[in-house]
Amino acid sequence: DFWHKHHPKGEQRTIEQVVEEFLSPKTMGRRGNKPIKRREATVETLRKRLSHFTPVFADHQAHEITQHDIEQWLDVNRWGGINRRHYLASVRALFRFAMRKNYVAMNPAAEIETPDVETAEPVIMTASDVEKYLNAMLTASQVTVNKATGVKYENDCVDLLPRESIAFFCGLRPEELSRLDWRNVSLDNKLITVSGDVAKVQGHRRNVEMPDNLIQWLAPYAKASGPVWPYKSPTTLVRKRKRAREAAGVEVPDNAGRHAFASYHLAANENAPATAEAMGHSDIKLLRNTYRNITASDGRPITKAAGEKYFKIVPKRKGNVIQMSKIA
Repeated sequence: DFWHKHHPKGEQRTIEQVVEEFLSPKTMGRRGNKPIKRREATVETLRKRLSHFTPVFADHQAHEITQHDIEQWLDVNRWGGINRRHYLASVRALFRFAMRKNYVAMNPAAEIETPDVETAEPVIMTASDVEKYLNAMLTASQVTVNKATGVKYENDCVDLLPRESIAFFCGLRPEELSRLDWRNVSLDNKLITVSGDVAKVQGHRRNVEMPDNLIQWLAPYAKASGPVWPYKSPTTLVRKRKRAREAAGVEVPDNAGRHAFASYHLAANENAPATAEAMGHSDIKLLRNTYRNITASDGRPITKAAGEKYFKIVPKRKGNVIQMSKIA
């Protein structure tokens, strides 16, 4: 009985073979018992994490890997906290796939204890700092000289404005903003449709109502179609954010837009289910535990009045006139 429990019914495969098959573009992911198409970013993340696992166990038969082997591998690499969770999750996913293919009879990573990770309280920017940060993108620019060619070029960050303003006033996740297309942004209907191919969890689509002030931020840049954030390189996002922060003279924490939206929206509307729905949460538990009764970075409580003031932040353009070009 012990032997049968630890040996597969199907063909034998080495770890290297299993990983190659697991990362194949033809391999479907799973949500429960439902197969789903995996995003390229998901596969790439799995590839990077498993690149540490494969060389160590490449020639080992998959069914021979034990819980102790995996725990020792995690310990030797000295991963802790969130990193250990991520690497463990990737190995668990690999062996779940191997079980479905009958390459292993059990998942040796299933019973490994998942490390606790302390969740830091989110830092919520003040409304005045958000206003400074977004308006800085209208004017912030920097002339840079290419050392090789001597050519001068202007590196502005105004094209960051649509992405950041949607984050601050609609609360979309960073990965959703990177996938969002202008065809999903309707200024006429004041709605952003987070479609299934944009949402964090595929198929969990939602509509997010756009406040009136966001219309003013987006109107000059809206298009009929095309990516809201047109750059693929993460360094471009880091560079433009850094330039905007320096121009505004304010601190902008990680995921500042989504955190600010959650707190101010909850305070202004006093409707936790509506805020949770806008953020794509399955229930209000996370929202209440993380954003209720919180203060802004200046130590002041985020009240209903503060929330209402937040959603009146508008761009400071010359004459405060917005050219509303017709969207084809």
